Formats: sequence, C-alpha cells, structure tokens
Amino acid sequence: MHHSFTNEVLQDVKKVTENNSGLKSPTSVADIKETLTNKKTVRFQLSVKEDKTALEPSSKSADKDTVTNKLAPEAQDSALQKSLQEHHDRCLEAMKIFPYFSALDNDQLKECCNLSKLEKYGPQETILGDGRGKINFVYFILNGQCRVIEHMELAGHENNGRNRFRLHSEDMPLGVNEHLQVYFMQVCLLEKAGCFAIGENLKDRSVIAVTEVECLLCSRHWLMKHSKANIWQRIVNFLNAHLPSKEDIFTEFLVQRKWLKYRHNLVKNILIKNDIKRTSSFHNVPYSVRIMDGVKLYNE
Repeated sequence: MHHSFTNEVLQDVKKVTENNSGLKSPTSVADIKETLTNKKTVRFQLSVKEDKTALEPSSKSADKDTVTNKLAPEAQDSALQKSLQEHHDRCLEAMKIFPYFSALDNDQLKECCNLSKLEKYGPQETILGDGRGKINFVYFILNGQCRVIEHMELAGHENNGRNRFRLHSEDMPLGVNEHLQVYFMQVCLLEKAGCFAIGENLKDRSVIAVTEVECLLCSRHWLMKHSKANIWQRIVNFLNAHLPSKEDIFTEFLVQRKWLKYRHNLVKNILIKNDIKRTSSFHNVPYSVRIMDGVKLYNE
C-alpha cells in the first residue's frame, strides 16, 4: 500500500517537472521532499519581493505630487491677483461718478482703490449710526436713496393743558414736572452721487437706507492726506453750512406741531358746523397713517 502511494506521487511529480524544464525529475521520496522544499523557498522569495515592490512608492505618482505642490501656491497667487484686479476695476469705475477723484493720478487712484470697499445695504437698514457702520470711512452713494435721521431728546411738561418742550441736554437736567421724550426727525435725503461721513456734524444722527443702497467706502485719512486744493475740507464746510442744526430741527418741530394743531381744530370746527355724523372714531385710523399724518403729535 505504501509503495503504490509513493509511485503515484512520483508519477504526479514527474508530470509537473516535465512542464517545468528547470526542475530535475525526482526518483525517490527524498528527492520529492527536496523538490517541494525548493519550490516553497522560491515561492516565499517571490512573495516577499512582491510585497516590497508594493510598499515602495511609485516614482511617477511622487513626481506628480511634487508638481502639484509646486503649482498650488502659483494657482493661489493667480486667483488672489484676479480677485484684487476685479475689485480695483469696480472701485475705479465707481470713482468716475464723482468729480472729486479726477485730480488724482493713476498711482494715487490705485492706492485709493486698494484701501476702499464696496458695500450694499437693504431697505430700512442702518448704514451709519447707533454703533453701526465704519466711522473711519467716507461713504459715496452709487445707487439708491437714504435718509439722515436726527435723534432728538426733549424735556416736556404740561402748562395750561398744553404740552411744552425744550431741548434736553446734560447742562440742563430734567425739572420736577418734566419728563424725557425721544423724537426722530428726518434731516435730509441723500441719493446717487451724494456723500456723507466726510467730517460733517453727525452727532446724534443716523443714516438709514430707504431703498437698496450701494456705497463706495474710502479711507477718510487717505482722502484728507491727498486733498487737492483742500477739496474735502471745503465739502465739509459746505455740508455743515447747509445741513440744519439740532436747534433748527427743534424750531421746525415746534412749527409743525402748531400747524398740526391748527389743522386739527379747523377740521373739527367744520365738522361741528355742518353737523356731520360720524360712525368712525380716532382709533379706527390705522396706526401707520396716524404716524405719517402726524396725528399723534397733537392728540393730547
């Protein structure tokens, strides 16, 4: 039994060795053991060689990564340069709206563009004031409309059934019968090609967008440094001379109250004389209409 099994193994091994010319045909069990041992050794060496090859990095992929790393900073610089150029072109195009920049040369315009910003604001958004906005920049309106609002604090008291007001200040504290009231008065409207925050008096004032507004913001320090013929200071003096002061606004406030009171009494007398019956009351009028018409001011 043992000899027949050995002969079968020898025949199988001979068939294998005939297909592999590099191997000697075995004639005994010892030869078979030696042949199998040699084949295992060769296979192990091949396996180890393949593993080492797999672990070694590909020279082509390494070269590709090196090229990518070299191109990355260049691509970033190119994108940054493109973005700066687009910003420069937009600011330069915006400056053409205002004649103030015509006296600057190309180098000065480029420097000004690098220090400038373009900002957009939605309706009823506060552009400047109440702790918002950039106080070190001058605003040039490119599109839209905005209003300047005065924040006015008044000390009020009642005298002979009528309300009396005066401007409240820290130098004159509230009296015994006085109470503090806050009113917001529109100073002016600003539109395209207008500018503000150059250095004019904006104390207790805010700039609020009426519609969508786009502004060019330029550094005030840079503009004052490159002021040709003292142009910017002359604009500041012009604005301070033409914009109403707090006292002027308060005087207009009192005049408007008198007019509203007179109009109210006139309408009331006409209705009484004609004996027109009304089914509505003051409270049926929408609150927004009452504010716009100023009814709240004389409803005492």
